[in-house]
Amino acid sequence: MLSYIVVIRESSPAHSIIAVLMLLLLLMMIYNMWIRFVSCVGCGRRQHQLCVKHLDQIWTLGYVCDECLQRNKRLQPPNPYVAESELVCVLVFVLL
Repeated sequence: MLSYIVVIRESSPAHSIIAVLMLLLLLMMIYNMWIRFVSCVGCGRRQHQLCVKHLDQIWTLGYVCDECLQRNKRLQPPNPYVAESELVCVLVFVLL
C-alpha cells in the first residue's frame, strides 16, 4: 500500500492534492476495517463495539445502550464468560 502512495507523488500541485486525498481515503478504509460500530436496538444510537464491550456471540439479541436500559428499567443480562466466574487455582496466588 505504501509503494502505491509513493508512486502517486509528482511535482505539480494537482498531483499532490490527489495524493493527499488518496492517502486520506486509504486511512479511512483502514480505520473502518478495525473500528466496528454497533447500533442500539432501542434508539438506534451507534457506538464503538470495543467501547461498549459488545460481542454478538454472547448477546445474540443485539446491543442495548445504557440509556435505553435505564429508561426501560431493565438490567443487562450477565455475561457467563467473564473471568470472575472461572475457577481460581493456587498458582494465581503464588504468582501475585
